[in-house]
Amino acid sequence: MKNQYFADTRDLFKYDLVMRIVSANPQVKQFTFIPMLTRNRQGDGGEETDYSTAKAGTNNLELITFLKDCLRNNRRDITELENFFANSLEGIRFTIYKQDLFFTCAERTRYFDEINEKLLRSALILVDPDTGLEPGNNTADEKYLRYREVKLLYETMDRKSMILIFQFIPRKERLSYFASISKRLRAEIAQSVNVYYVSDNEVVFFILTKEENERLKGALSLYAKDSSLIVGLEP
Repeated sequence: MKNQYFADTRDLFKYDLVMRIVSANPQVKQFTFIPMLTRNRQGDGGEETDYSTAKAGTNNLELITFLKDCLRNNRRDITELENFFANSLEGIRFTIYKQDLFFTCAERTRYFDEINEKLLRSALILVDPDTGLEPGNNTADEKYLRYREVKLLYETMDRKSMILIFQFIPRKERLSYFASISKRLRAEIAQSVNVYYVSDNEVVFFILTKEENERLKGALSLYAKDSSLIVGLEP
């Protein structure tokens, strides 16, 4: 995640999905955002801000108004989410983990080890790397999330929590790619993990739970129908 990307069309999808999941799951009492924030790079993206081209989130006028205001007033910073979610997710505690720290490979072990267990209780846990899950084993690149880091979060969270992982889609056939990542998540994390996914054909979000979640499946199914998304509901 880079602040220069904040409020682009992928964020419209991302935060709309968060709001849908939280509203459909009353066991979720907090939203924990693990941004894996990296430094801005000049000329390195952030221009995708035409919400009329988006598939997901286009009916969420509250979110669109907020994101457009951030763009218009040059407030492209994840800390802007604090006020928004304080008002839009009533009764839900929102935390941005290490919001002022830039993520680096040299400090990644400490970064994940220092996550307070309280942030992983009855929580929706959004992990937002620049690119997504590592393509190899223990990839030494700050833009990737390692499987062993997902495993640490999964083993620490309680049974009411769920992990939401952002992933860019490479140039591969979509359904076979989603199936291969789901298979690897089970191999690397736990065979018992439930893996769901939802995609707009450009990015995909993988959702991990410890228990099969019918409320989540119903919400994702309706979301996919409303926004012409690709969804995987079989754990």
